[in-house]
Amino acid sequence: MLKISQKKNFNYCGRFAPTPTGPLHFGSLVTALASYVDVKANNGIWWLRIDDIDQLRSNPEYKKKIKNQLIDHGLIWDEWPDAKGGSSGVLLQSKRNWWYEKAFNQLLVMNKLFTCDCSRKTIKQFYKVGKTHKLPTGEIAYPGICKKINKLNNERPTTWRFNSDNNDDFVILRKDNSWSYAFAGVIDDAYQRVTRIVRGDDLRATLTRNRIIQNALSLNYPKVLHVSVVNDKDGRKLSKCKGSQGLKNGTHVSKQLKLAWEHLELNMPSNWLERVTDFTESYFF
Repeated sequence: MLKISQKKNFNYCGRFAPTPTGPLHFGSLVTALASYVDVKANNGIWWLRIDDIDQLRSNPEYKKKIKNQLIDHGLIWDEWPDAKGGSSGVLLQSKRNWWYEKAFNQLLVMNKLFTCDCSRKTIKQFYKVGKTHKLPTGEIAYPGICKKINKLNNERPTTWRFNSDNNDDFVILRKDNSWSYAFAGVIDDAYQRVTRIVRGDDLRATLTRNRIIQNALSLNYPKVLHVSVVNDKDGRKLSKCKGSQGLKNGTHVSKQLKLAWEHLELNMPSNWLERVTDFTESYFF
């Protein structure tokens, strides 16, 4: 395996941010490989961030498993400093609550948030009677029931939504005090000075939300590339929550890498492939 140049380009920075709710599967490998070669072809920095914000579903065993799977496949991340919240060279979302609260308070002062007591059942009912619609994300657009009601003194747990101008008042903080992925990920990307994001195209519809948060907080926009997701034989996206088979180790590694690269060759833009192919072929194959 080719050695990566020791001269690192800190202006070219990417990340891979899996959730520890299961082992990496083949679809995860495709995304990780694309992200890795995207930055390493330019001698950039590649962080590993474990998005363990959902503490109920996160499993410490999978954090270790994910690291080992990446190492098995030659996807070696740059070490995030422990002095900046790292843990063994990796940034953990579970240790980042203070930073989310800081950004949340900034939005609150700017009147960009409002409280909401509506249940999913209530929102679905509004949709059934034609008083709202579905968004490109597949979610039902919030019908604005609580938008102009001041509930700051409400002692019951409440959801906080972004006060949007585009009819998408998406959730920032849930009633159980868990942060939304769209919000936390943006804050982390800014903190790690990420300039390049490669992710599955099932997240394409959430890009507008990312940009809205970045704009409100005056954060830089990373360049985002979307990779065609991998589907199973029934046409469904491979997913941890659906129990998709995890990556195999040992003699299977080389084959899995080649199949992942073939998927990228078939689905990524030609100019991107031209830029990364020399590195990929010399480093992996």
